[in-house]
Amino acid sequence: MPSSENAATRNGLDQLVVHNYPIWLLRFWHGMEPGAWLRILLQNRFRVHPTRFYVAFTVTAAGPLNAFFRLCQDWLYGRRIARTEIETPPVFIIGHWRSGTTFLHELLAQDDRFGYPTTYECFAPRHFLVSQWIMPRLLGFLLPRTRPMDNMDAAFHLPQEDEFALANMGAPTPYLHLVFPNQPPCYMELLDMEQVPPDVLERWKQGLLWFAKALTFSKRRPLILKSPPHTGRVQILSELFPGARFI
Repeated sequence: MPSSENAATRNGLDQLVVHNYPIWLLRFWHGMEPGAWLRILLQNRFRVHPTRFYVAFTVTAAGPLNAFFRLCQDWLYGRRIARTEIETPPVFIIGHWRSGTTFLHELLAQDDRFGYPTTYECFAPRHFLVSQWIMPRLLGFLLPRTRPMDNMDAAFHLPQEDEFALANMGAPTPYLHLVFPNQPPCYMELLDMEQVPPDVLERWKQGLLWFAKALTFSKRRPLILKSPPHTGRVQILSELFPGARFI
């Protein structure tokens, strides 16, 4: 039998490039609310690996700033967001991870008739209305130029998955597992929406609905939303947003 080295060379694996993610770059969790961050730490019993102490410290340090900006947004826009009506239901892009949904999202986002959640809006879902004029400029150098898993462009202004916004808002989502990936997965029932506890389902609904209202208030256009977990949520999304369309 051929050696594993020869097999790897034949399959092109000798040209495999590993994209490292420097520890000083931003994580999505730097935009997380302090309460949500504390809950995650408690649920995972503060099992932070020593190599990630810096990340945990900076996420914690960013908490008060996120809280301050949220108070400002709630004071300035809270009531108007709550009164916002989503007159035209969103368009949802569904599909499994690595199936091309990101490319399709970025392609459809070129249509000026629609709005979409940007990376910054998903990074700071509770205060983007008051902070997006300055924070992306200050933090832009802390983003990688490309995503580490597929080498696609990364920037605050590009379309992003709304599921990350739910995580940073403290709403239930399987993406919270990404914060502590060595721990057991969480909220997996939200992938197929079967046997979801009523309180968890209600928190998820309220989180997504609020974020959709905030985006609608900001953009004044129908939304194009994309997150692979939505693939198993077509029925519940159709109930939450009557008339929603799916691609």
